[in-house]
Parts: sequence; structure tokens; C-alpha cells
Amino acid sequence: MVLLSLRDVSSEPLTPFVVPRRPARLLSSALLVLTLFTAACDDGPTLPTDVGPITLTFASNIQPRGVISRSFVVVEPGTVSVTFLSLSVTDIEMAIGLGTTDSEGRGCTITSSVTARPDAVNPIISTTLTSGNYCVQIADVGNLTGLASFLITFTRP
Repeated sequence: MVLLSLRDVSSEPLTPFVVPRRPARLLSSALLVLTLFTAACDDGPTLPTDVGPITLTFASNIQPRGVISRSFVVVEPGTVSVTFLSLSVTDIEMAIGLGTTDSEGRGCTITSSVTARPDAVNPIISTTLTSGNYCVQIADVGNLTGLASFLITFTRP
């Protein structure tokens, strides 16, 4: 706040009054509101049209006779490849599957599966998918005797 004392022509003091510093605050507030309004009117980020394949990691622990799945969405039709990279228990086969989920990503109805040991080089499933909701699943086929950790990657368009 600024305290001013005004004098008239006769040089006698007039009643002092306070001039608030609101113009600076008002200007700052107006600029903030304008900035937020402009940001709110944005059409959103522009996504690249050609992003190429995306590799996702699916890693967790599985119990004996356990089944675990992870859902994902394919926006653009293309090839999906699943690679069973590792399992903490050696020389054990597991069932790896690819399937569909409902529109909310729940459930996993297997449409393609293989029983395999980990292979860090070669995909165990590779197929062309249309746009939709899908899942990757791993299941113990009766070989595990205790908790095991696994790592699966899958590449989608």
C-alpha cells in the first residue's frame, strides 16, 4: 500500500488516503486466467502418426498352477510378437498365450498359445492383429513347485 497526502492550491494538507496496489495484482490475475483459459482451449497434444512398434514388458511372480495375464490395446492393425525372456526356475515349460479381453480390459480369452521354455532371442508367438483389446497370459502347466518370477515382452503396432 502507498500512503499519500494531497495538498490543494492553498498548501494546506488534505485528508490522507490509501491507494491500494491492486492494479499489479489485477494484471497478474488477469494474465493467469488468460493463460489457463488458453491452455484449456487447446485441442490437446498432437500425436505422431507414425510411431512404429511399441515393446511392452510383462514381469511378475507366478504361483504353482497360477495364471497371470496383462491386457493391451492395438490401435493400428499389425504384427504382435510375444517373447518369453526369462523364468527364475530353470528348465521349466510354461503355457504362454495371446487372447482377447472385453472392452474394459477384463478377462483373457486365449486364441493362440504355446508351451515353451524361455528364449531371449526368438518370439514364441507372432501374429497379425486388427484393432482391439488383447491380452498376454502365462500359466503354469503343473511344473512349478514354488513361486517363480518371469519376464515376457510383447511388441505391438
